[in-house]
Amino acid sequence: MKSCLDFFCQMSGKTVNFEKSAIYCSPNTDNAIAKEISCICGSPLMDNLGNYLGMPLLHARVTRNTQSRLVDKVQKRLASWKCKLLSLARRATMIQVVIAAIPIYAM
Repeated sequence: MKSCLDFFCQMSGKTVNFEKSAIYCSPNTDNAIAKEISCICGSPLMDNLGNYLGMPLLHARVTRNTQSRLVDKVQKRLASWKCKLLSLARRATMIQVVIAAIPIYAM
């Protein structure tokens, strides 16, 4: 795998920064093999895929815990608005827009 990446870098003129990269292996992969891959590449071994554009990249079943982050994001957005500066109709419109947009963005 490392030699394939090295060959790609040589042919394309691009480089892979293994210090900034991370390796994720399937839970079915033997731990010794995963650690060996990590050592060969020089990248840390991660137990999750991390975030992309502020949303977690899911590699497992969606649970209540994974959705709690989305609920927290909506609550923080609603709490940040100045309620006294907006009429009831404007607040309702903003809530509808934000509550509709955040889950769509997450999908």
